[in-house]
Amino acid sequence: MRLIRIFLLFLLLMIIGNLAQSQNSRSAKDSIVNATMGGYRPVRVLIKTSIFAPLSWQIPLTGEYRVLSEIMLGRRQSLQLGASYLTRSLIFAISQKVNKSVDKIGANGFRLQGSYKYYLLNRKYRPEGIFVSLHSSLASVHFNYKNSPNDYQTLQHFNINLLLGGQVLIANRVSLELFFGPGYKNNIYTSHARPGYEIFDFDALTDNYFRHFKMSAGMNVGIVL
Repeated sequence: MRLIRIFLLFLLLMIIGNLAQSQNSRSAKDSIVNATMGGYRPVRVLIKTSIFAPLSWQIPLTGEYRVLSEIMLGRRQSLQLGASYLTRSLIFAISQKVNKSVDKIGANGFRLQGSYKYYLLNRKYRPEGIFVSLHSSLASVHFNYKNSPNDYQTLQHFNINLLLGGQVLIANRVSLELFFGPGYKNNIYTSHARPGYEIFDFDALTDNYFRHFKMSAGMNVGIVL
């Protein structure tokens, strides 16, 4: 619950800061009119996902089914919010299906994320070009053997990242986004499983899992609304 409160406070501060700044700019309606008169179409909203995240994601054994919405707040600024369903990765799920002799593992969880993005080289009111972004996310997944649902383990990830990226709009219909950058992470492991029912060995996670420094990289594709 503490991580959830921190995450929600972070998003609230981002939204308040952008709303305060937007009061000094033109209204959204005037911005769209001016952009249209300039000979290019403004873009206000993108809906995006990742085509690779279901295959494998940063929490061990998981894949992510992600939905993101990027909303332009001004000439060069946007707010991106997202929600995801976390479950077994497609690669791990296929391996479990092929190997019928092992106990089947279940994984269910969620991820919430938000970021403030500032575009450096874009046309005004369009989310394209080089950007810098302050990003944060919170994820939590329960793992258990399917024949013993009351014995479960939980992995939680909280992180804040400073990202550099680029986004292109293709035919004003499709978006392609690439990003990377350093960040801080706080990973938490808890177990509610009886001895012998654990999926993860705590000692096996200690090498890299609990280090606070991280590097992020990824790609999203989307459509223009």
